[in-house]
Parts: sequence; C-alpha cells; structure tokens
Amino acid sequence: MAFGLGVVSLASARPSWRWEKAFLRAAVYFGAYAVVGTELLSLIHALTRPGLVLLWLVPIGPLATWLLRQARQGAALRLPSIPLSWSGPEWVLLLILAIFLSVTGLVAYLSPPNTWDSLTYHMARVAHWAQAGSLNHYASGIERQNLMPPGAEIGMLHAYVLAAGDRLVNFPQWLAMVASLIGAAAIARLLGAPRVGQLAAAVFVATLPMGIAQATSTMTDYVVAIWVICVAFETTVIVIEGSHGPRAIVPLALAAGLAVLAKPTAFAYLAPFALVAAIVILRRRGAVGLLRSSAVAAALILTVNGGYFGRNLVTYGNALGSSGTLENHRNAIFNWKVVASNLIRNASLHAGTPWEPVNEVVFRGLVWSHLKLGMRLADPRTSVHGFQLARHEPNEDRSGNPVHAVVAVVALVLIGVATVRGDRAARLPMLGLLLAAASFLTLSSMIKFTTFGSRYHLPFFVLIASPIGYLAGRWRSSWIAAGLAVALALTSSSWLLRLGQRPLLEDQKGLSVVTSPRDSMYFTTGRALENPYRQIVDRIENAHCTSVGIALGGDAAEYPLWPFLGAPRPDLDVEWIVAGTPSARYANPDFVPCAVICDSSCPQEWTSVRNLPLDRDFLGFRLFMRP
Repeated sequence: MAFGLGVVSLASARPSWRWEKAFLRAAVYFGAYAVVGTELLSLIHALTRPGLVLLWLVPIGPLATWLLRQARQGAALRLPSIPLSWSGPEWVLLLILAIFLSVTGLVAYLSPPNTWDSLTYHMARVAHWAQAGSLNHYASGIERQNLMPPGAEIGMLHAYVLAAGDRLVNFPQWLAMVASLIGAAAIARLLGAPRVGQLAAAVFVATLPMGIAQATSTMTDYVVAIWVICVAFETTVIVIEGSHGPRAIVPLALAAGLAVLAKPTAFAYLAPFALVAAIVILRRRGAVGLLRSSAVAAALILTVNGGYFGRNLVTYGNALGSSGTLENHRNAIFNWKVVASNLIRNASLHAGTPWEPVNEVVFRGLVWSHLKLGMRLADPRTSVHGFQLARHEPNEDRSGNPVHAVVAVVALVLIGVATVRGDRAARLPMLGLLLAAASFLTLSSMIKFTTFGSRYHLPFFVLIASPIGYLAGRWRSSWIAAGLAVALALTSSSWLLRLGQRPLLEDQKGLSVVTSPRDSMYFTTGRALENPYRQIVDRIENAHCTSVGIALGGDAAEYPLWPFLGAPRPDLDVEWIVAGTPSARYANPDFVPCAVICDSSCPQEWTSVRNLPLDRDFLGFRLFMRP
C-alpha cells in the first residue's frame, strides 16, 4: 500500500513524468527506505512484526494526507492509464506476459524456498535475524550467512516476519522481475521504440529461462537486475533529457547502492554506466559539477551500505567480507588471455542445446580456442569449479538462455549495421548494447569462471532487452515481433512448467508444487535429508525441547530445520555451536541447549556435546540430547 501511494504521489506531483518513471523512482526510494529503516530497527532489536508494521505505516499517513489534500483542491490524481485499443500483435504480447507472470507468481506462492544456497545461507540468515530481531552478525558455521550482502534478504526478512513464515519469501524476486519488465520497456521507449517494441522488450525479459527460475526462488540475481536496470534507466534519462544536477544523481546513486547491497557482481554492471554518467556530467557541468555529483553519489551509496560495510569491517576486517572468500572468487592471474578465456567460457554457459552433436561441436570449439590461448578449460587460477558444458535442461543451477543469446547476437549485428550506415536513431540503442557488453566483459575480468555462473548473467540479459525492443518496434510488420515472442515463450515453457526444483506439473518423480506436501518440497535438491531431518525434529519436539544447538558443516542445508521446528515462534531458540571461526566471538554465553544436532563434520569420537549425551544416529546426523 505504501509503495502504491508513493507511485501515485510521484506521478501526481510530477505531471511531466510518465507513470513508468514514477514507478521506477518509487521503487528506488522505497527500496532505500526499507534498507535504512531496517538498519535503524536492527539497532534496537525491533525487527519484529510490530516494528515492521510501524515502519511501513510511517509513510502511509503523510502520502495519504497529501493525496487527499490534492483531491480536495481539485488537482487530478494521476493513475496508470490503460489504453483501450490494442493491435493484434500487442494482444499476443500481452497474453504471453500475463501467462508468464501469473504462472511464476503461482509457483512462487506454492513453493517453499528450496535452492541449495537458500537452504544454506539465504533463508537461514533470515531465520536468525528474525529470531534476534537484528541484522547483527551471530555465531555461525556458515560464514556466508554473515559476510554476504543482505540487500535481497532484507526483503525476504520483511515477508518472513510479516507473514509469520516463508509463504511469501519468494516474492521479492518475483516483484523484482515485474519491475524489471517495466524498466526494460521504459528504456525501450526512451530509445524510440513504439508500444509493440516496449512490449517485446518486456516479453524478452519475462521468457528468460534463468529469469523464470530466479523469479520463483529466494536467490538474489533478479534483485541485482532490477537495481541495475534502474541505474540504466536513470543514466539514459541523463543522456537524453539533459537532467544532470544533484537531483538527477539521487535516484541513480540510490539504485547503485541497492545493487551493491544485493550482490558483489553488481560492481561489474555499474561500472560502464557510472563512466557514461560521469562523462556526460563532466561535459555539461564541468569538473566542479562532477565532483559535487560524485560526492552526493558516494554519500548515498555509503548510507545504503553503511550497516553492511560496518559489520563486515568489525568481523572480517574488510567491508566486502573475509579476504579468503574474496580470493576464492577473484582471478589469481590477470591478462588478456584470462579475459578471453572467461569470456568464451561464460558465453558457453548459454550455448547448451538439446542436440548432442551440436554440443559436441561447441565443446570442440572451446577446447580448440583454449589450446590457441595456451589456457586450460579448468585452470584453478581462473576457475572455481571444473569445466562442464552447459546443459539444456530446466534446472535453475545451470540454466542458460541460448535462444535469447542468439536473438541478442542478431540484434547486435542489425543495430550495428544500421549505425554504420549512418542511422542516427540507432546510435543510442547501439550504445545500450555496448554498455551491456562492457558489463559482461567487466564481469569476466573480475571473477573466476564457475559452471553455475549463468545466474550472474541475468542482469546482462535484462539490459539487452531494451535495444532488442527498439529493433522489434522498427520492423514493418508487428506480427514479426509477436512471432518472435511466441517462439521465445515456447522455448522457455519447460522452465515455466517443469523447473527441476519447483515443477508446476508433476515430474518423473511425481513432484509438483501443486500436489506435493510443502514440507517435502524443501528437499528437491537434497532428497536424502528429508527423513533424518523429520526424525530429528520429531525427537526434539517429543522431548519438549526449545533450545536447539546446531553444529553442521560449512555448506549444510540448515534452513529446513527452522520450519520443521515451527519457526518463527517466540519460545524457540536455535543457536550455532562453533569454535575457531571469525563469527564465533558472537556466541551467546548464556545459551544452554537441550539438544544439539551434528552432522558428519563433527568428530566421530564425540560422545557428548555441552554435557548432552549422544541420543541416536540418523543416517549420518547425530542428535545429542538427554533421554
């Protein structure tokens, strides 16, 4: 409600703005408000349902009062206008959008969080924050729960606390997808695309296989994408409309700060747009103007990230986390061959096809290119994992966007040819493609290659949607754009209906978010965990134990234990029992567990933990508890 009032208020206060601009600006302002408000409540351990309800009631009063005053004075309140007439191709595009948004929304609602990273740290940290009422670091055996940026999880925390459970925690990513569609269409309009081109840009984003997977999960890359697209929108406004004063910098800087707070990969996407914005401001306002704008931007980015940076500095001595984690993901060597290798391998993540002969040709090409470069496909200095060719299957861990990548290459060629021939209208779309390409290059230069890296590329594909929408809008027949959209929808239908982790239709194992018990769906990526987790929790509940210690490995699926134990509930206290880790300093000295859950990472010779004897072994998990 607060956000809706914000959009209407901005649109009414700025009659010259289109409603998409009001929407994106409101998203940025309310995103920053949510972060700063959460950090302030965290200081007094008030991240509770009453605290968050109050946080969102605060803006409702002033906004509603202002709108009522405007209405009484006879001022028109501007609401999004829906055109009454649509062409046949536009109806096709709208239908595709409606199908993909409704189905992904349904899956997001029905499915519990079950991506492995969500179980190990995304949702586990949310549960710990909700229990403590604070974002403060806590003792953990999974350091990523503390050191990773909390931007996306802050949204999940609000959904988790306000809904008293994880029923709505997938929706921050789903809402980020919806906003990304609007952002891509808005930029396409600024580039000169007619309505059919704007809709085509939105469909391009909605049908991305990795986007479909992310929009129904508690991963973080769509949250990065929406803030990056907001940065791209504000940069485009600065270039086209000439707005370059401090006021224009505020939404740009806030969006950049929110992107950084979501994931470190954001730096790669922000750098090219920061350079363009700096050049434009320097040319129009001089060095002094650039320095002022830079100071405003730096202050706002630090304001949004201050709490996160400060906690990491205290715990790890580095604002972005532990040096070991940074070293694990940063290229150990750097030269043009490393960049070329990472570019080729990252591109190959979107080259998987259903046809093995084609995949074999792609693999041979990768081997040949690396022989010429004198590089190994799985060089540990430039790789996190061993190399594997991308697979064409509806699995969120390694889903690529092969058809969309082909469309992008074709668009680059066509827009490039138009630019070379002197088409002035194609220059800005070409700049957009080049900036997206520069971000892909920067990303490949910054971090090591990983076979799971296609998720990092989601903002890249969202960025290129707008120039593609511009191109689609220039075709003589709008039915070409509609036909392309149908083709994209059909090739992405498996991800929409049969995503491995969250299938809408029953898969070969009989799993479906519609028919399967919700508790079972937590374990679609770790089926062997369900029975021992259920038995352990049943044993603990039968003993009426509410103080549970956990001593698990560094990549263990901690989170399912929380909903199985009935969290969030006020009488439940779940704490890590760790030693020797940077976060061990935050262990609660007053915590006295009545049960301790341990996995294979605990020494086998242990017969007791915290004076609790071994109760029994559950398929590799041990429960220490008094009879």
